[in-house]
Amino acid sequence: MRKVVLVHGFWHGSWCWSRVVEQLAARGVTSVALDLEGHG
Repeated sequence: MRKVVLVHGFWHGSWCWSRVVEQLAARGVTSVALDLEGHG
């Protein structure tokens, strides 16, 4: 099982990974998009 952790850059939030999370899930990859406190 593959797992991926996605971390956003400055001025973004975990929302910026929504399409990527969907595409990874369609390929059987488990992923999580983190929100950094004070950003997004």
